[in-house]
Order: sequence, then structure tokens, then C-alpha cells
Amino acid sequence: MICSNCGYEHSEDYCPACGKSKITTVIDFEAIEKEEKALAKNKKIAIISIVIACVFIGGFSFKAIADKVIAGEAAETVKITVNEKRILMSLSVGQYVVGEDIDPGKYDVLATSGQGNFMGSVRSCQLGSLNEVLAAAGNEYFQNSSYSNLRLAEGDSFEIKGDLVLRFTSK
Repeated sequence: MICSNCGYEHSEDYCPACGKSKITTVIDFEAIEKEEKALAKNKKIAIISIVIACVFIGGFSFKAIADKVIAGEAAETVKITVNEKRILMSLSVGQYVVGEDIDPGKYDVLATSGQGNFMGSVRSCQLGSLNEVLAAAGNEYFQNSSYSNLRLAEGDSFEIKGDLVLRFTSK
């Protein structure tokens, strides 16, 4: 065999003159380039999505939400999407503080799954106390699945109990 690197004739796996291997490795540069482009595109899409969410949602305290997720307290707690400048936020069982976990504002609240109590210290409610039993539509025991025009002020707090998941839609 003649070494393709230095031209020395040999019968070894490596050229004794220059050390080049006679084993040829074929590298598919096109496949590698395609994979790198796909990864870069996905990374760009993720960054753009985060920036858009931050611009539209701005006021939500992502640190408080992230802390709950990191602590394992919020398996399905937060799903935020923007729909025609209205903010949709789904919250499950847990305790929440307005101004930390959700922005102050006016919301329609809808039970999307489960049943349970929606209660807390909310100044806009009668006597400053919120206490509702809610269940998703179709529940045979509870008929109330929504709470309209809930005004949440900075510092109000509420709790969701049972297996209830509530969707908050800003107004």
C-alpha cells in the first residue's frame, strides 16, 4: 500500500514514515451543516418566543413563577399565552400573591378541570374575602364553573385547593 500523505510504501495500518492511518473516515459535512442550521433555527425561534412573551406579558413576575417551578410546587401551574392582547394564565393548586405571581387587574376566571375552592384575601370582594367553590363544566355536583370581573389589587392573595385548574383571562 502507498501512503496517500507521503507516498511511502508499507503494509501497516499506519504509515511508518508519517504516521497517517490507512483507515479513511468519511465525514458527511452536508448532514452536519443541516443539523447545525436546524439547531440554530430552533434556538432563534426559542429566543424570539421568549422576547415576544416578555414584551407582551411584561408585568408578570417570571421570577416568582420560576421559583415555584424550580421548587416543584407548580407541575402544571403556569401556562401563559398571548391572544389578541389578552393574557391567559392557567393556575393550579397553590397559593398566589398578586403583584408577584399574577399582575393586578380585572380577570374572568374559568375552571378548566377538576373541582375545589378558590379563596383568599381579595379587597374587591365583599368583606375583603373571596370564597368560591368551582368545578369544570359537566361536573354533576357543582354547577358554578366561572367567576367574572374579579379585580385583583397589588398585595391581594388567593389559594386554589382540590384538583382545580383555573384559567385567568385579563379584561
